[in-house]
Amino acid sequence: MKIQLKSNKVLFLQFFPIDHDVEVSEVEIKNQDHFSFDLEVSFPTQKNHKLFTVTTQATLAQKDQYLLQIIFSSEFETNKIIDTKFKASKFPYINAPAIAYPFFRATIATILINSGWEPYYLPSVNFEKLYNEKIGV
Repeated sequence: MKIQLKSNKVLFLQFFPIDHDVEVSEVEIKNQDHFSFDLEVSFPTQKNHKLFTVTTQATLAQKDQYLLQIIFSSEFETNKIIDTKFKASKFPYINAPAIAYPFFRATIATILINSGWEPYYLPSVNFEKLYNEKIGV
């Protein structure tokens, strides 16, 4: 089966510069650096059963600087109809996110640079470990 990254999109972006006069109530991050990350794989049941999506959600905060929240979608296309065997395989949960993650990292860095902030390069992620934690292994 051939698999290709078809597109990447920012679905949600919220950026708050933090100064001493601004309260950030959602996440108490004013005095610490913070990075949280999660992902979800979905198989749309629309006309084209050759597509699946990896959605990445992250919160990034830099001490006394900013809070950034983002949802990023990467759509993959296969040359064959996606069956239950493929859905049960590790590829969509480990390999596909590993393919999409560099684009997600670059998007974060570009957003920060173009907004006048120092770039922040997200850490590497062990997608196999993340997958095993999600399934309870």
